[in-house]
Amino acid sequence: MENTTVTSGTSDLPDATRLVQLLTDAGTLRIENPDETSRAAYRRAIHAATQRGLVPEGFLLRHTGRNGGDLIIQLVDAANPDETEWNRIRLGVRDQVAATPELTRMLRANPDVMEVSESSMPRALGLVEELSRSAGRRGYTLAMSKKRKNKGLFIQAGERKFTVTLKEEYEEVARTSDQGTVGSKRYSWQRQPLVHESVPSGRLRLELVESRHARRSTWGDKGRARLENMLDQVIDEIEHRVAAEEESDREHRRALEEFEAQLRGEAAEKLAQWEQAMAQARVRATEERRAEIFSRALDSWLTADQVRAFCDALSELTEASPDSRDALTSWIDWGRSMADSIDPVHDPKALTANGFDRPPTPDELRPYLGEWSPHRPEKEYRAPHTAPTPQVNADWSRQQAWHPGLRGRARWWQR
Repeated sequence: MENTTVTSGTSDLPDATRLVQLLTDAGTLRIENPDETSRAAYRRAIHAATQRGLVPEGFLLRHTGRNGGDLIIQLVDAANPDETEWNRIRLGVRDQVAATPELTRMLRANPDVMEVSESSMPRALGLVEELSRSAGRRGYTLAMSKKRKNKGLFIQAGERKFTVTLKEEYEEVARTSDQGTVGSKRYSWQRQPLVHESVPSGRLRLELVESRHARRSTWGDKGRARLENMLDQVIDEIEHRVAAEEESDREHRRALEEFEAQLRGEAAEKLAQWEQAMAQARVRATEERRAEIFSRALDSWLTADQVRAFCDALSELTEASPDSRDALTSWIDWGRSMADSIDPVHDPKALTANGFDRPPTPDELRPYLGEWSPHRPEKEYRAPHTAPTPQVNADWSRQQAWHPGLRGRARWWQR
């Protein structure tokens, strides 16, 4: 929404309904230096809009400049009021003097604001008053800050400020140095040295703050041309700079929006690639884990079967060799007990403790993700590749004090 500026002294004073409509369209309404009648009418409209419930639901009506200066009225979103921006506007209005009589009085009280001699001050004040009127005709305001450190003239164009400096040019004048003193002796052949000094010329110059959009920044007396006749050119330059800066802002916003859209597109593409990689990695890691767990269980079952067969053979040996019965019986009992402990058919924890549908862990996914992180759509550093080690139930693993097929080595009887 664009701000609306109303010239001081307008005869078309809005009632409460009209005021709310203007604010709904514009968001911010600035009334430049209204007279007391206009200011009071706006105050009544603001009060009526609030009391009669005309403010749209979810919005706040606030204003500054109740008693002096520009009157600024805003309609803002109650959920997201920009307090920082409002404070800047509110304090800025209170800090500046824009009404011509008050501005002239302040310049008289602070003559150093304009770099002119005392003899040129009346003309300089007249130029300021005429510049203020020229600015007002274009919807701008010539103002001056009240702050001691920042005193200076500026033209307010909406939310933009353009510093204005009024100076008097100086010129070098040569005069004869009066070096003679009481009792000094001068001779006709002695040359009296010339002294150069800077004196006010009476020529005034107006400068606008430099800008990358500037076409011109200085206007002044030259020959028969007078600065008074150039003030409309100054306002033309302000108008040009405002338009150029607004276009530059739009270009910047467009470029920023395009850049953000590009980033969003790249992020979306990156996310899609990561999600595809994660989906494929989940399938592969899940199959790898299931195969590993199942093969371990199968290996345990085969080992248990072989151990039992071996124990049966030892038992037959004890019947044939009674002398070795006592020595072998303990080994046979231990072997059969060990076979029962690792046999998944006898105790299926090797399978039941490791859920068939358990999702793979990040460490199980990494070997199948390339450079992708298993946590987010980002690349991460990879240590030298090692084969994935599927995680099995820790409780079941700790119970297996010995298992001939779990250490990655061929069993001694299979070497």
